[in-house]
Amino acid sequence: DRIDELAGGRSVIIDYKTGEVNRNDWDPDRFSEPQLPLYALTAGGAVAAIAFACLKRGQLRFVGEAEAAGLLPGVQAGADQPWAERLDAWRAVLTGLAQDYRNGSAAVRPASKQTCRYCDLHSLCRVYERAQNPVSG
Repeated sequence: DRIDELAGGRSVIIDYKTGEVNRNDWDPDRFSEPQLPLYALTAGGAVAAIAFACLKRGQLRFVGEAEAAGLLPGVQAGADQPWAERLDAWRAVLTGLAQDYRNGSAAVRPASKQTCRYCDLHSLCRVYERAQNPVSG
């Protein structure tokens, strides 16, 4: 991982990955990879972009989000939401998650059925069992 400083003092935060990457992992409705949004919010200065640097053979590329196009090759400014609003949405979700944790909330809400498929805690959590044997109503 690295943080690059741009002219003017803004930062670009990059997380190197050798596997599959997807910027949808930062969807505030259901984070699956909150690391880079969290870094962006806690960096202590203006962050202009976050990105995965995909190092997968034959797929070298950046996958990310930025306040403006041209900061990283292939990374565009968010078309659906201005950068400041995106940061605010991430802040709201991550603050809520932190408050839940602090309050002892431990609800199990896997993002997908695949999450449970590879979990080693089936004896403690019944989500996988219920997904395999749904109760008909």
